[in-house]
Amino acid sequence: MNQCLRIALVPAYCPDKKLISLTKQLSEKGFSVVVVNDGSSPSYAAVFQNASQYATILSHCSNRGKGAAIKTGLGYIRKHFLPPYVVVTCDADGQHLVKDIITVTNQAVACRNVLVVGSRKMDISTPFRSLFGNMMTRVIFRMRTHCHIHDTQSGLRAFSDSLVKTLMAIRGDRYEYEINVLLLFARQKRKILELPVHTVYFEKNSSSHFRLMKDSFRIYREIFRH
Repeated sequence: MNQCLRIALVPAYCPDKKLISLTKQLSEKGFSVVVVNDGSSPSYAAVFQNASQYATILSHCSNRGKGAAIKTGLGYIRKHFLPPYVVVTCDADGQHLVKDIITVTNQAVACRNVLVVGSRKMDISTPFRSLFGNMMTRVIFRMRTHCHIHDTQSGLRAFSDSLVKTLMAIRGDRYEYEINVLLLFARQKRKILELPVHTVYFEKNSSSHFRLMKDSFRIYREIFRH
């Protein structure tokens, strides 16, 4: 397993040039990179064109959501790559440092059948919306599942090829997909391993496409369904 392929999967909606830098760095570190353009407007075509030097670009005709983009990428990976491999999902906005992506990926290489989550430290430097939202979700998630996950909303996650089929079948097309992954693992008592990673926010996380009311409602609805 130590020689397995490392694949970075990046769902992207209206990204800036940080996507180009991310794909370039990951490619230089030996990752095969798959980017899913989740219905970005034509004005972002140049960003994806430049990123295509370092990554395979898949596209949705319209915005379908982060969960749908992840599942599109996983479907492509399952069809085009032979095991053994490890997939790491990371955000397109540069929030995840390449060294942290590597650390999380290496842990998944060493721990097959384990979901590895890059857990951000929340402190006073964290934008209030992110700090409050993560804290609330963490508390409610623990109450409903009796499983303690510090960073329930982290998009930095790594897992081996043996988990891809399971992850493709999980319900949810938008941000609720990621909480449903954690709910399934908690319900089935599958192992989730958190690793501390650096917290990077640009302009108080203004590039985030998380819609506070709609996406929070979807997330909490799924938790209370558990």
